[in-house]
Amino acid sequence: MIFTQTSFIPYLTTITSIGRAARSGAAFFGPGYIPSEGDVKFVGAMGILGMASYAFTFVGAISFMQFSLFAFQSGNYKQRAAKYYEGRMRFYTAMLMIAGLAQLLLGSYLAANFGRGGRLENGTVGVAMFVVNYPAISIFIGLIQMINTAWGFARSFCLGVLANVT
Repeated sequence: MIFTQTSFIPYLTTITSIGRAARSGAAFFGPGYIPSEGDVKFVGAMGILGMASYAFTFVGAISFMQFSLFAFQSGNYKQRAAKYYEGRMRFYTAMLMIAGLAQLLLGSYLAANFGRGGRLENGTVGVAMFVVNYPAISIFIGLIQMINTAWGFARSFCLGVLANVT
């Protein structure tokens, strides 16, 4: 569990480096681009949102599971009611919704400002885990992720209904 808690460190380091790169003025874009300061800051903001959302979701969910298993093994499994798990599911689903929204907004912004014929005119734009050549693909993946998170929200509400029945 200690190693899992320290796995937040690379995410924090990446978020910090994205912020520093956004302040440099020409990060994330290839040599063929002449981005404005606003372009760089927007792309950087989407990278930070995505990275923070994935950090909370991936590392947080694993940590949550480890602590839940530890509570079960130590005999404290009645420590948390179903409402607690319902809230955790909604939290992680909301974090994934933010990540999908960040990817959708990034693809939309790049398509509107730098896209020609479905492809970015001067090559790849990349920030953190978002690497965009075809903005439509980024938009589509963001939409799919948001649809999946809507399903997660629906399941969390069903979990709440079932918790009240039992």
